[in-house]
Amino acid sequence: METRKKAWINLLFLAVTLLINALGALGVINGLSQKEISDMFVTLITPSPSTFSIWSVIYSLLIIALVVMILKKDDLYYTNAVRQITLFFRISCILNAAWIVAFSFVQMELSVLLIFGFVIVLSLICRKLLKLNGGKHWLLPLTFGVYAGWLFIASVVNTAAMLVKWNWDGFGIADDIWAILTLAVAVLLVLAVLLKIRNAAFPLPIAWAYFGIYQFLSAPEGFKGEFVLLQTAALVGMAVLIGAAAIQFYRNRWSLIPKGENEEMKKNQKEEKGNMNCMEDYFDLQGDVLIPMNDGTVKAISEICIGDSVQDKDGNVCKVAEVLTESREIEKRKVKFYNLVLEKR
Repeated sequence: METRKKAWINLLFLAVTLLINALGALGVINGLSQKEISDMFVTLITPSPSTFSIWSVIYSLLIIALVVMILKKDDLYYTNAVRQITLFFRISCILNAAWIVAFSFVQMELSVLLIFGFVIVLSLICRKLLKLNGGKHWLLPLTFGVYAGWLFIASVVNTAAMLVKWNWDGFGIADDIWAILTLAVAVLLVLAVLLKIRNAAFPLPIAWAYFGIYQFLSAPEGFKGEFVLLQTAALVGMAVLIGAAAIQFYRNRWSLIPKGENEEMKKNQKEEKGNMNCMEDYFDLQGDVLIPMNDGTVKAISEICIGDSVQDKDGNVCKVAEVLTESREIEKRKVKFYNLVLEKR
């Protein structure tokens, strides 16, 4: 019940965030819409207006993901996901709303600080999901991978807009050279982050932004094809990012994020019976079974995650390789069984 309550509150946080976003887009907050403010500080790496339609995809995915977490209250993966990411998700909503307000009041410096914090929090959510994944769940990795990727490139554009506001002269270096360097460094940073979060969806919205940059550079309402070298750099960057996403997808064994140790355990379990053992316990829907951890604390079995260290029935310290769950009816009472597949350390 507590997990479902958290999931409902998360949906409420998102609803408030969407409302504030709508007010910002309509110019209600300070009389200026986000597009009008963006047009005040156009940069050579500003994507075309149509590129920002990705927000509808991101928010649709978020709504679907949060609803699924409410409906799948008995699914261990989504239960653990709610427990693991709730705090970070709510912080992301607060930062999202705060960024809208700061940007609406043309506080570019504050908006840059907020959006960098926003990106960090979303990256942490991706890291949390990486630890939870069992190989068959794709909705949450897709949602937060796309969300984090788009905010990453948005933070770069936001920083460039701040420099335009400052009338920064670039130390005498031409604007298009700075733009090319910025796009190149951004690609390197994306690859570095990708090594940490291993989410194949992460580079894709950034590649979409690079295509939007190319479009605006070549469009009549943009820079009318004046910066050919920069246009080429944007297309090359887009290709590199798509390639990075494809390679990560392959390295994840055709999954958005790695399938996790438990998938390998399934393949090798017969060969490694001597190193593996199972621990089965159960609790009804109103209670928990507590499992001793190797640090002297105890944890409810419903909170155990893959990779946790626990003690088996003989007191040996083991790592949780897989968590299986099923519901059974015993004496007309619905009981949930957990089976922990342990690997001896």
